[in-house]
Amino acid sequence: MQKFLFCVLILTFFPVFLWGQEALPEKVLPTYHVQIFVKGMVCSFCARGLEKKIKEQKSVASIKIRMKEKLVELVFKPNLTLSDKTLRKIVEDAGLRVDKIVRPKDMPTTNTPKIQEKQQDRALTP
Repeated sequence: MQKFLFCVLILTFFPVFLWGQEALPEKVLPTYHVQIFVKGMVCSFCARGLEKKIKEQKSVASIKIRMKEKLVELVFKPNLTLSDKTLRKIVEDAGLRVDKIVRPKDMPTTNTPKIQEKQQDRALTP
């Protein structure tokens, strides 16, 4: 009987101890945003082709295309990005031209590991 009461007490108060503990703060990794101004994007077919090419990249978390402004906005996965050279190659492979690429001042031009960058460059070349 004492063992039973002991088990009931443990099971009753154990969750209280867990709820009282604060969760450890999660380390927030930076996500980077890039704007690409594109020449030649005049129809939704052009935009969808470019969107498909960009979504193939593993480091891209999301993409938003604004047809009127001829603007492509990219959000990269935490702690990843693509170089300007790689972005230009992707846009050119979609049959369009890059007018300019705008990055935040605190964003490196590339922080993708060199091995992954080389693999992506090889994958883009025929």
